[in-house]
Amino acid sequence: MTRQQLIDFTTKSLTGGGMITLDLTPDIIDETLSNTLDILKPWYLETVVIEQVSVNFTSNPAQNDPRSMNGYFSKSSLSRPVNFIDTILPLRSNYKGDYVLDEISDLVGLPAGLFSSDATREYAVWISTRNMIRKSLSLKFLWKEIGEDVYLYKVPTESAPYVSIFYYPAIADVSEVTYGPALNWLKKRYEAELKMVWSLVLLKAATAPYLRDFATTLRSEATSTREKSDEELKNLQFKYINFQRT
Repeated sequence: MTRQQLIDFTTKSLTGGGMITLDLTPDIIDETLSNTLDILKPWYLETVVIEQVSVNFTSNPAQNDPRSMNGYFSKSSLSRPVNFIDTILPLRSNYKGDYVLDEISDLVGLPAGLFSSDATREYAVWISTRNMIRKSLSLKFLWKEIGEDVYLYKVPTESAPYVSIFYYPAIADVSEVTYGPALNWLKKRYEAELKMVWSLVLLKAATAPYLRDFATTLRSEATSTREKSDEELKNLQFKYINFQRT
């Protein structure tokens, strides 16, 4: 659903398809949708993105341990704005050949000759599983986000200067909300927010008793929907994929 489709759907629902007039300017209608989307953004973690970024090494946490370094990277180096970083993993890169089982041997830290080098080269199959193996066998990072920078503690030096980032990107507009429960929430909350704004306008401007009663009803419905949607937001969180290791 596009932004304009949601606006058209909601205003049509509120006005009975144009039977009554929605006393709000197009700017207010659009701004109300932006405000509603801002409420959803921090909770919406639908699609995980995995990218590799380089680390700027800064110091050795223990001078007698040359196997790890502290470092940082900027979120701006990722392809999309970051909503939430789920996992950061090192990339071990000692392997220099092109045999699948040789690479497995390197990942698990076993002697190179344990697996036969003449193993099958079904690399297309291997590529689809290698990230899972890396994840289950790699070290667990500690990191801290300060502003636009992410600071890493004890990055293995054999990971070269790269790490894998598992993160959820921030949504930019309505069209990026594709998960059903989240889209349904957005529809209901947007209608409630428009009702609230509309009711405030009527209560300030209208003098006729029936219009003030109508505004009071709108305000009551909007308040009730707001409260329910706040609880839904906390309970659902619109997250059905979680790459965080326990």
